Amino acid sequence: MKDLMKSVLDELQMDASPEILERFDEYARLLTEKNRIMNLIGNPDPEEIAIRHFADSLFPVIMGLEKGSSVIDVGTGAGFPGIPIKIVRPDIKITLLDSLGKRIEFLKEAAGVLGLDGVNIVNARAEEAAFSDVHR
Repeated sequence: MKDLMKSVLDELQMDASPEILERFDEYARLLTEKNRIMNLIGNPDPEEIAIRHFADSLFPVIMGLEKGSSVIDVGTGAGFPGIPIKIVRPDIKITLLDSLGKRIEFLKEAAGVLGLDGVNIVNARAEEAAFSDVHR
């Protein structure tokens, strides 16, 4: 996975530091492991994960996401695009919103294992969270 992501990040002209590559590698490992017991991603092939999930998630960064921005990833599922964005841009404040408790547990584990600070994980339906003062 590290070699795949190095190629992807180089192609996107993004930082491919050892720390970033290690985090993507660990995230792919977690996705593959947990996908065996819960349906997080369709095809667990490393190239599919690197391109379809990780690289595609970085589009907002490529488009010039401002330093220190706040992003909410509604219906995040397995953490796309929020976690890949956070891996390459730790300055971004990310809220991951999903309605399924099992996904929320996975996201909490992933954020902890990856050492991602500034990730807010919310278990709620989008239409309910939109009207909650807590999430505004």
